[in-house]
Amino acid sequence: MKSTALIKISTYICMITMIPHLTGCTDHTVPAKNGETYETQNPDRKSEEDNQEIPAADTQAKSDTEAESKTQTGTDSHEPVAVTQMDYNSFQARMTEEEWEGFQLYFPVLKENASFELAGFDYDKKMEERAVDENGRNTVFYRYDCEKVTDLSQYMKAYADGGIEEMMIYEVQVFDLDEDGIRELILYWGYTGNVLVLHRENDGFYGWETVGRGFQVLRTNGIYLSSGGASINCWNRIRYNHGSWIQETLAKQDWDTCFIGGEPVDETAFRLQIDAYKAEDVTSYKPETASPKN
Repeated sequence: MKSTALIKISTYICMITMIPHLTGCTDHTVPAKNGETYETQNPDRKSEEDNQEIPAADTQAKSDTEAESKTQTGTDSHEPVAVTQMDYNSFQARMTEEEWEGFQLYFPVLKENASFELAGFDYDKKMEERAVDENGRNTVFYRYDCEKVTDLSQYMKAYADGGIEEMMIYEVQVFDLDEDGIRELILYWGYTGNVLVLHRENDGFYGWETVGRGFQVLRTNGIYLSSGGASINCWNRIRYNHGSWIQETLAKQDWDTCFIGGEPVDETAFRLQIDAYKAEDVTSYKPETASPKN
């Protein structure tokens, strides 16, 4: 069952924390058409790396991760709200007109339990595609294929053994990740900080799931941070394209080894590049509970 992958993630995290000689968490990937895969990283929230010296190039990444993890993983004092109990109208006064219009596109999934195609995980394979984009830059791609049709009720059944019966939402974002004019809905849910991204295309809905540290610090340029530990970080973008979610890894740091477009670079060039990725954070909205009907 594809949706059980997030449960497997928790198991891997526990294994990592018990092995002090490991320096980072394993990258998790999914298989793809044409032999490609796209990765998401699932690190331990407080790994052994946190007690070790951090390379200078990683300072900004660690700072971003720590600044956002408390909110996006639901560890602050804000209580989550069940998806069926959210006061949807309360978002309208807080969102921009464009965000509110985009949010309403996903009401069939949220309020009527409409089905969507879900991209799943496979941990056993890892492949990547390298290409040169239209600007002559080297790029690294991974792919998540939509392989299962589900709805929120069915999606949550995978967590029933853990006592989770309904999706509990901490925050939502409504943002056009791929600049195609259609805003995606990003749901931060669950007590372990899971993320579900939904895309609408015509009357169809498509989802991509990851863990909290696989999708952090989303910026208004569409770039987000995926962290595999204190010193394993990726700067990514993601888009939906004809049945697959395409993740582009713009830059990556694995301790003191830095990459841009999959090519190794020195620390100075790397720092200049990630500085260029800085932008405003995408606005997040915490749900409110609807008042009981009289």
